[in-house]
Amino acid sequence: MSTLNNITEGREAPPVTPEIVMAEYKAGPRQRPPTHPGRILATALADAGLNASSAAPLIGTTKVTLGRIMSEDNPSPISPDMAQRLGKFFGNGPDLWADMQTDYDLWQSKQKLADDLAKIKTLPKSA
Repeated sequence: MSTLNNITEGREAPPVTPEIVMAEYKAGPRQRPPTHPGRILATALADAGLNASSAAPLIGTTKVTLGRIMSEDNPSPISPDMAQRLGKFFGNGPDLWADMQTDYDLWQSKQKLADDLAKIKTLPKSA
């Protein structure tokens, strides 16, 4: 399995899988940006011996669409329809793929809007 070249204390890190990526934020506030789900997709396909061209017909999409999702230079989001397809293909359900995309998008948005968000006061809870 691929480890995306992560090295920890001189040892290879465990393989990056969708389950690991989604579980990592439950431990507390993130200390780093979440991995783009396209990278997870690319790793999962490579681990299965597939690429965008060979996987596309199996998933019911085009190699261009998969390539755009997997590209970190031009990241395309995983749509609800694509989450359904990927969840069925990998057998891990659409929620995992949709949640990875949402997690990634919210992190990016929070970084972009940090100054504006700091100026917004939270509405007090009514007694």
